Amino acid sequence: MAAVVTLSSENFDAVVSSAELMIIDFYADWCGPCRRFAPLFDRAADRHGDIGFGKVDIEAQPELKERFEITGVPTLVVMRGSAVVWRQWGAFSNQQLEQLIAQAKANDFPTAA
Repeated sequence: MAAVVTLSSENFDAVVSSAELMIIDFYADWCGPCRRFAPLFDRAADRHGDIGFGKVDIEAQPELKERFEITGVPTLVVMRGSAVVWRQWGAFSNQQLEQLIAQAKANDFPTAA
C-alpha cells in the first residue's frame, strides 16, 4: 500500500528523483473539486504502489506553485525523474484517473507538457 507523500519545497526534489514515475496533485484546501478528488487520488495510490503519488498544497508551498506555474487547482502533473511529461488542470473522475495512470505507466502521452 503506497502512501501519498506530502511534498514541500524542502523535500520535493529528493522525493521526486527517488521515484521513476510520480503523479502529483497540486491542490488547495478551499477548493471544492480538490476536496472531492482527494479520496480518489488516495485510493489510486493504494492500488498502484509501483509508482509515486504526491500532493502539493499551493497555499502552503507558494514556491512550488510558482515553479510549476500552477494557475488553477486541482492540477495533476506527471513526472519521470525530474522531467514533467504531462500536466492538466481540472477535476478527474476515477475512470479518468485510472486512464491517466495507465498512460503514465506506458509513457503514452501525445506531447510533453
